Amino acid sequence: MPKVCLRTLSVHLRANLLTRGKFVTTFPKSVVDFYAHRFGLKVLPVALPKHPWPVVVLTLKNRTLSPVVTAFIDCARAVTNPLIKTTAA
Repeated sequence: MPKVCLRTLSVHLRANLLTRGKFVTTFPKSVVDFYAHRFGLKVLPVALPKHPWPVVVLTLKNRTLSPVVTAFIDCARAVTNPLIKTTAA
């Protein structure tokens, strides 16, 4: 694997670096379908290891959460907690 020299979620930045220099990046298929023809990109079929995405819930200090927000957070935790336990094993 090439050495990581930049980490960004910016699709625009990665696409521009890819077309202007000696860079390799990853894109979802939907992005490749959009950019490949436009920028003359070539898809390299490479199997990459799966990495979990860090996801957090941020709230403002001293703010009361609405019942809808609280329900959403509870639901998100209920859905994701089993996934955390299966990937950690």
